[in-house]
Amino acid sequence: LIANGDQITVRLNQDHVSDRLRVSHDLDITVPRGASVECHGRYGDFDVKGIGGSVDIQSENAGVRLQEIGGGVKVNVQKSDIVRAVDVKGSVDLRGHGEDVELENIQGQVSLEGAFTGQLEFRNLAQPLRFEGAQTELKVVKVAGELRLSPGDLVANNLIGPVQINARSRDVQISNFTQALDLTVDRGDIDLRPSAANMPKMDVRT
Repeated sequence: LIANGDQITVRLNQDHVSDRLRVSHDLDITVPRGASVECHGRYGDFDVKGIGGSVDIQSENAGVRLQEIGGGVKVNVQKSDIVRAVDVKGSVDLRGHGEDVELENIQGQVSLEGAFTGQLEFRNLAQPLRFEGAQTELKVVKVAGELRLSPGDLVANNLIGPVQINARSRDVQISNFTQALDLTVDRGDIDLRPSAANMPKMDVRT
């Protein structure tokens, strides 16, 4: 443990171990609620809960689960089975490669960039969502309901637009959306059910 002013660094000395020798450990760290947390690692999952500050996680291989975060969140993973963030008051910036992503009750902007091949679920996002993936790009002003991306489908309900979606091979079903929709799909079925109270402008190509 290295203290430098109001910053505390936890070093595990993994770089001093031969690559042929595996070292494993479990750390349970309690910090002041207003603290910010920065994590760097090669392997191992991160579970962070009840932090009033920001969270910054960078890892080569990790599952990440975050809950009740008062500040912004930055996650950069090269391989991950899941990245889950619930009840975040700041923004969420996720980059890298992995499988499942779950984001719920996010008050700040959400930005995803990379190749995530599993199930992507977004619920109750108060600010704009931007996703740039290998197969799909989308922009939504607000996800008041739910938006779910699976390897072959995009299903969304209660979106606040304008909404922009550009996908390759994917079936698309969107219901209860407002404002303009710009949708391009190279190959796939499209089912659109806009809000009955306000018929938005729609540009749809497949």
